[in-house]
Amino acid sequence: MMRFPIQNKDLRISRISSGYGPRWGRFHRGVDIAMPQGTMLVAPADGIVYVNATNRGGPTEGYGHYLILHHPELKKFTLYAHLRKLSEHRVGAKVKAEQSIAVSGNTGNSTGPHLHFEIHEDEHKFPARVNNHGGEDDPTIDPVKYYGLKDFMGKSSLTGADKVLYPEPEPPKKEDKTYKVRSGDNLSKIASQFRTSVKNLVEWNQRKYPSLRSNPNYIRPGWVLVVREGKKEDLEYTVVAGDTLSMIAKRHNVKTNDLVQWNQSKYPGLKKDPNLIFPGWKLVIK
Repeated sequence: MMRFPIQNKDLRISRISSGYGPRWGRFHRGVDIAMPQGTMLVAPADGIVYVNATNRGGPTEGYGHYLILHHPELKKFTLYAHLRKLSEHRVGAKVKAEQSIAVSGNTGNSTGPHLHFEIHEDEHKFPARVNNHGGEDDPTIDPVKYYGLKDFMGKSSLTGADKVLYPEPEPPKKEDKTYKVRSGDNLSKIASQFRTSVKNLVEWNQRKYPSLRSNPNYIRPGWVLVVREGKKEDLEYTVVAGDTLSMIAKRHNVKTNDLVQWNQSKYPGLKKDPNLIFPGWKLVIK
């Protein structure tokens, strides 16, 4: 999950002034966050500056100074509009999560100082949909729902929203184990190793690593994941080209001889030659 576009210290001077959805006969494709001019805005995730411009009519009419970031790893774009001035970051520049990228303003069609913020999830359609009054087919996300801020609609400020945006990680239980992610790992591989599911891994670790909720396929070497081994059930592994029995055994933290024992009744040839396995075979792993 991405970070919120303003710093925690500025939540108390900010409020949601207009939500996502139909408004004034158009479809409002983002959320308006009222705040004093000059409030620092931050990148919600690692990304690249995609657009840094002032609207000159067309689909971006009304945005004033605006900035668009591309977040390739999350397959998302974020848009910041009505900025006080153009960002100092040039198009193509790399930015880090929580890095200062611009300041809020009141440029363009604006009734008062605020940030208009959009999240787009379909990078292939986004370039043709840079507007806040397009058709319903535009793959935008409601930022209020995305960040879980429904209870702050209509309130005078976002004071306390940090507890919703960044909840404290759940303290590990005594029986919990941890696993340090290594290069080449993915959640499916780790889930298989510990006889659990990707869904469970996300649930146990999303508070510590919020991005897992939006992109469970993205994990980094060095992350320390909580794993909880429940009652072990037999797994079925389908052999693919290039597999060897020793590779499969190592991947699932079992012995090669055990694999032979568990599967020799179905594949008698394993007893004579454990190295003779074929793609498509379904091996039982206990």
